[in-house]
Amino acid sequence: MAQTASDIPARAELLAENLRLAARLDEAEQTLEAIRTGDVDALLVSGPHGEQVFTLDGADRVYRTIIETMNEAALTVDVDATILFCNPRFGELIGSPLAAIVGQPLTAFAAPPQYDPLRRLLADARQAPVQRRLTLRAADGRPVPCQFAASPLVTETGPQVCLTASDLSELEAAAGSARVLREQQQALEASQATLRSFYDSSTFIMGVAELAGDELLVVHTNAATARFFDTTSRDLAGRSFAAPEINGPWLDRCRHSQVRREPVEFDYEHPTRAGPRWLHATVAYLGDNDAGRPLFSYVAEDVTEQMRAKESLIQLNETLERRVAARTAEAEERAQALRQLAGELGQAEQRERKRVAELLHDGLQQVLIAAQLQTEMLRRQLTDSPLGSTAGRLDDLLRQALTTSRGLTAELAPPALYFGDLLAALQWLAHAYRDNHDLTIELTVPPTVGPIEESVKVLLFQAVRELLLNVVKHADVTAAQVGVAYRPDGQIEVSVVDRGRGFALSPGWSAGQPGSGFGLFGVRERIALLGGELRLDSQPGTGTRATLIVPVDSPLPRESAPAAAADETTPPIRVLLVDDHQVVREGLAAVLFGHDGLLVVGEAADGLEAFEQARRLRPDVVVMDVRMPRMDGVEACRLITRELPGTVVIGLSMSDDPHTIAHMKDAGATEFVSKSNVAEQLLPLIRRCV
Repeated sequence: MAQTASDIPARAELLAENLRLAARLDEAEQTLEAIRTGDVDALLVSGPHGEQVFTLDGADRVYRTIIETMNEAALTVDVDATILFCNPRFGELIGSPLAAIVGQPLTAFAAPPQYDPLRRLLADARQAPVQRRLTLRAADGRPVPCQFAASPLVTETGPQVCLTASDLSELEAAAGSARVLREQQQALEASQATLRSFYDSSTFIMGVAELAGDELLVVHTNAATARFFDTTSRDLAGRSFAAPEINGPWLDRCRHSQVRREPVEFDYEHPTRAGPRWLHATVAYLGDNDAGRPLFSYVAEDVTEQMRAKESLIQLNETLERRVAARTAEAEERAQALRQLAGELGQAEQRERKRVAELLHDGLQQVLIAAQLQTEMLRRQLTDSPLGSTAGRLDDLLRQALTTSRGLTAELAPPALYFGDLLAALQWLAHAYRDNHDLTIELTVPPTVGPIEESVKVLLFQAVRELLLNVVKHADVTAAQVGVAYRPDGQIEVSVVDRGRGFALSPGWSAGQPGSGFGLFGVRERIALLGGELRLDSQPGTGTRATLIVPVDSPLPRESAPAAAADETTPPIRVLLVDDHQVVREGLAAVLFGHDGLLVVGEAADGLEAFEQARRLRPDVVVMDVRMPRMDGVEACRLITRELPGTVVIGLSMSDDPHTIAHMKDAGATEFVSKSNVAEQLLPLIRRCV
């Protein structure tokens, strides 16, 4: 269509109108944006009535202020549960700034178990208002219980949900405390009911009393108290609890409890209509009542029967103690008699041993030594005769008989035991067990052994011999140890130890104990008589230790008997025997053996050995043969008397040649004896010379 000239102005007007409309539209859009964002609070509008101001936030500002200052948390979320808006209270509730909350999903502020309940809440709230209790999680991880109210909200941008949340923490804590208080109240009431039931049904006298001046008045009491006083609880209230004669002790205990703030227990005798009764009471200060009077609880138990039983028990105990003391004294007397008997039996055994040994020595051995000496002289005279061999065989037989007799004598009464100290006796015992039983004994003794009473020394010797015999019989060993020691308490201790089989030692071992024996049982009793003891320590496979502990100065009680002829305190005459023939030395020792006051301390086979032995042993008497190898008796006598002027030398020879006798006496010999008469003359000669 062709454009006419008239159409041009119309078009220009339309364009201009379009520009005006576009400008107004742009202004309107800016205004709406300002209104939407809250940058504009009012509008100035021109109209038929002139310009008017319209306030856009009149009611909205009030609501905004309420929302931002209210105590409940408020927020809006979209359909994805993203937080679009929240008030400051919501930030305080979960402990996060608003900038860290807006734009976050609501589930970010809940524990995983609450995710699904939150989603269901939002879904239901888009349909209609709902209320739910849910738990949020604060920034520090603590749970925050909340009561949510959710409502649907339709906006230009789409559907949303408006929520308010009330913090239930204090309410639930208060409810929990109230619940705990109710439970505690219920428990307290149950406990009070139990205590009341116990109080009312108890057989103990129980109640509360107040101290009014110097009088103790009953406030309330239980049924047992009423029964005890043969009245009622109502009648007892306000009355004096204690009778006049016992009021003082009660007041003292109550005041003591009040001062010390602790219960006080005591026993006392309470008068009743049926007679006095014993009560065991406890009082405790409770505090003061409204009138300022001290209150006390009291609990008392009737212990009359127990006190009577206690008294009866005391009397019974006293009776039993008297009976036990009497039986103990009787048992001790019997034990003492048994020990005395054991001691007497031991002494009788030892006397009999010594008597038999003396019979052998004074009878058989004297005959044998005389026969041996005569046979020796006969053999020398018949050296070139066919009868010389017969005399030699006879000499051997006599020697064997003498050796056997001497061994038996030594076994019955060892010379070292009676003429030496304890050390010498134990040394002899060690040699005897080595030779007769193949038992090597290691002897450990102090450098010197002081004087020990004869009966104590004999008892220790017998006990050690018995213990060593047990070692031989039961230990299955080839060695043992014997030790002697002095204890600080003035006692001597002798121990016998082996590393053999050992045995299980039952408590209170007796004669029937394996390895003990009746001999050892007797030794234990005799040691007990001395005030000592025998200790046994043994385990299977570890050996045995037996220890004898005896006071040094505690002799065995002696039975009445004639006094010994010799003074036991006088030291024995020490004799050294010198002869180049062993059989002669043995014969001389047999002659001297067993006589009180004599002790053979050594033997020598020639003059030089005799001089050395004399310097070492320093004997009182030297019995010296004249004819010997290396150095004869004359020269040896001269050296000994010069070196030891206090030593007596007695010459000895087979002949009675005057020249031989003169030579010996010139060398310093005091006396001379012929071998043919030695059995009869030697002993008297020694006693006369010393």
